[in-house]
Amino acid sequence: MKILMIDDLPENVRLVKRYFKYLPYKLIYAYDAEKGIEMARKERPDLILMDIRMPGIDGLQATKIIKADESINEIPIIAMTAEANQDECTAAGCDDYIRKPTTKRHLFNVIQNFVSLS
Repeated sequence: MKILMIDDLPENVRLVKRYFKYLPYKLIYAYDAEKGIEMARKERPDLILMDIRMPGIDGLQATKIIKADESINEIPIIAMTAEANQDECTAAGCDDYIRKPTTKRHLFNVIQNFVSLS
């Protein structure tokens, strides 16, 4: 199982890596949306954790690009943001929404709606 995290802040990626340290899947990550879209096409992750506010292409636009691409549009995308509201994320095509900061338990609960963590 593979989860792609797209977030421009390395400390957010490090936190999620610690959360999932003992779980049986691979966390891959990109620090900008352009690289994240490229990785989604190449790696075909089971799930994408998408930061919304990033420089350049933001997470809302990246979500629209992914959802418009028939080869990867079935990948669930969970927005992870401190700023955007849930309605914005849903309108862009996100399948769920997590407000930052979040707890490990809440993150796992939302992810388990889409993929098995065991």
